[in-house]
Amino acid sequence: MKDDGLRLAFEPDDDGTGKLHASVRSQGFSGQGSAWFGTEQLERFASALAAFPLAEEARTGLAGGYWRNDRLEQIHLAISAYQVDAAGHIGVRVRVATTVSPSERPQSQHMTEVELQTTYHELECFSRELREHLAGEREDAFLRADAWT
Repeated sequence: MKDDGLRLAFEPDDDGTGKLHASVRSQGFSGQGSAWFGTEQLERFASALAAFPLAEEARTGLAGGYWRNDRLEQIHLAISAYQVDAAGHIGVRVRVATTVSPSERPQSQHMTEVELQTTYHELECFSRELREHLAGEREDAFLRADAWT
């Protein structure tokens, strides 16, 4: 679908961190989520997305949410990218989820997890947009899905 993709918007704080907001849509599934990340971590991830072949940091990806004792206990936003085949098709796995407080049942968490199908070209454009967004040069960054299947 032509509107399928991932939109990211970063709200920086004064301490070198900020809240990354994500909205994703793929083949009728959609969701929104956000989590806190360091600005430098996001800049490294954006650069890793532009590498050919994809850098390890892109494949490992980002994951943020509630941490406890140096362990990510509740994921609210996760993004990773990986090569799918020898033709250069790329999968971008995106997971967004609501927060669940300790007094709520874990099963009450709402989540969407999708694979966006895209290409190195689209990923490179997204990487550039994300770096420009982090530098304050654009409103957000958008990765267009490219249905190559």
